[in-house]
Amino acid sequence: MNKMRFVYLQLPCFIKTEDECNNDFDRLIYVLKKMEVLERMPFEKTNFIFSKLAKIAEVRKLTKEEQTAYDRSLKSYLDTVNVMKSQVDAALRKGREEGISVVREEGKIEGIGIGRKEGISIGREEGKIEGQKEAYRRMAKLMREDGTDINTIIRLTGLSKEEVSSL
Repeated sequence: MNKMRFVYLQLPCFIKTEDECNNDFDRLIYVLKKMEVLERMPFEKTNFIFSKLAKIAEVRKLTKEEQTAYDRSLKSYLDTVNVMKSQVDAALRKGREEGISVVREEGKIEGIGIGRKEGISIGREEGKIEGQKEAYRRMAKLMREDGTDINTIIRLTGLSKEEVSSL
């Protein structure tokens, strides 16, 4: 469905005065009709569009030399803004990277601490088990020296036949 429509304006037929313009459409038509004779931009304070239009009109009134100087000045200003924006972006990126690095380092330190605690706990548990096995080996050796039957030693200590035989 085509939603485009054309509106034809006949500026000479628009006869409202500045005071009679009570909406933005009337104000815009008034400004377009009177653009060449206006000393100041009317309605500038009622809508930012008219203040922007006033700025554009001021630039267009410049002589060719003034326009060239204005364009150079505008280019210099925009270049400065872009350089500053690039520097801010670079600083933000660097700050973000440094923040990530610090957090990673803190995470490593915390992880090492947790790992150390877990390692100590596991080491203690393994040490207890190894200590029990060593105690059973000593007991098995003494039982063997006393002439206790190998099957009885295996049953009491939980050691394998090979372990008891090697003592």
